[in-house]
Amino acid sequence: MSAQHFAIYFSDPAFRLTDAEQALGEIGVEVARDGDILQLSGEDLPRFAVRLLAGDSVAAQARRLAEGAGRATPEGEALSRCDRCFIVEIEDFDEALDEINTMMEVQAALQDASGGVLFLSWNGHLSLPYAG
Repeated sequence: MSAQHFAIYFSDPAFRLTDAEQALGEIGVEVARDGDILQLSGEDLPRFAVRLLAGDSVAAQARRLAEGAGRATPEGEALSRCDRCFIVEIEDFDEALDEINTMMEVQAALQDASGGVLFLSWNGHLSLPYAG
């Protein structure tokens, strides 16, 4: 896994990579499927690779994040139920920061579609989907 990534942890077993592909296609980025990886790109946009992980190791990682957040927090409580996640590797972090709106759109598309908790690897930030 790359040094810089973000993850969307969720618990809906019916939500698949094809659902993520559809949600990402709706925000206007180019989505190419390469086996079990979605490659995101676009003209003058940073490249991202999206992978779906599931199972006991994901649940254990989500529980560790929940403990760090405090299980009594909404984020911690949500994480304690998660056993799946999308890991989004960022090819060029500086470029992604320059195009922060695109990265935020990718995060929001996956988070809104899956109802998941966003985790940012570079600062440990956790957030629930926007409820607005």
